[in-house]
Amino acid sequence: ALARRLVEEAGFVRLPQLAEINPKSSSKDGDRSLLQGRVVKIGDLDGQLAFRQPKAEAGDDGWRFHKRPLGRFDVLVSSFVQEPKVAIVQTEPAESTRASEQLAVLSFHRNPGAYAMLMDTSLVKQQIAGLATGTVQRFVQPKMLDQLVLPALDREERALANDWHYQ
Repeated sequence: ALARRLVEEAGFVRLPQLAEINPKSSSKDGDRSLLQGRVVKIGDLDGQLAFRQPKAEAGDDGWRFHKRPLGRFDVLVSSFVQEPKVAIVQTEPAESTRASEQLAVLSFHRNPGAYAMLMDTSLVKQQIAGLATGTVQRFVQPKMLDQLVLPALDREERALANDWHYQ
């Protein structure tokens, strides 16, 4: 109901219009590269729109992760509703790095920095909490993020966001 009202009354748009959710890898030989690299987990997100580069640890192979390596300006969103976190990949990771399946990866078409900041607002966190499933309702299925709505930035706001993003 909240999302519908925001779309109708405030001109918000659904997330799939602004970003690709959990983009797929275009690489055909991805299977070999899956054996190398690192996995970013929820605990690696610092709550300040950044994450610490994960250390290669024994047991990383036990984590389920997205097959597509992280790229510059990907936005990571935690599926843990009780402590939601958002991060943006500012620079291309030096080593093949993937997100665990507990994180949603968003590839915004424009202004990823501005939209990362919007994903970290209480309004979006409230929407995410409403999508939680299960008896404990602690996690949201990343595929359900397509139900989120965000304000579409107009041309002037995009120009300001670009200035901020590239400084």
